[in-house]
Amino acid sequence: MLQIKYLGTTKEVFSEWGELTIEDFHGLYQVIYKYEDIDLETDDANKLLFLREYTSFILQEKMDKVNAMDIKDVEHLVASTENLLSEYKRKNIRKFKFENEWYFFPVDNLRKATFGEYIETTQLEINSKLLKNGKFDIVAEQMARLCKKAGEMNKYLEEDEILKRAEKFKKLTMDVVWEFCFFLFNQQIVLQKIIPTYGAEENQAWKQSVPVKFLNHMDG
Repeated sequence: MLQIKYLGTTKEVFSEWGELTIEDFHGLYQVIYKYEDIDLETDDANKLLFLREYTSFILQEKMDKVNAMDIKDVEHLVASTENLLSEYKRKNIRKFKFENEWYFFPVDNLRKATFGEYIETTQLEINSKLLKNGKFDIVAEQMARLCKKAGEMNKYLEEDEILKRAEKFKKLTMDVVWEFCFFLFNQQIVLQKIIPTYGAEENQAWKQSVPVKFLNHMDG
């Protein structure tokens, strides 16, 4: 955390992705998204409005107090927290520690997944589109479903357990979440290869086990 002095006050603020939780980032994203389609490098008026809202969020202060700040203090705050306004630099982690427990990304085990997990994994493309639109509140639940402890790799977690874990995962820091998001997007490429293969190898056997009337209904 970074100490910032302004208006006779000293406050600790976020300056690294590893200090922001999913819940914290939701507020920051709302500020960034509001100005997403504006070129702040050429639009000075909107740039100042953005800096005011950004400062208000980071300091958790009302606008009137931000308006009273010295411009040099605002400039120092923005310069000191520029990591939060820059693209996250990927580290390619495949596990993370949370509440003294290690959790692992589902690397190279899609073919070994249970049927329920396979269905959930095929939803990655839908969920990744939501992520691109700022719906980061879904990440905690997706991570709760797909990231498991060492002793859970071959188990399908009950829904109650997943939801409890998802609630706790809202406290995950954004460095871990960004890593998972990169992993999530890359899995789409894997799925594009696995799903057609699954159909070619196993679709005929699956059809033989399903009533003909049901298949006819599916075919229209």
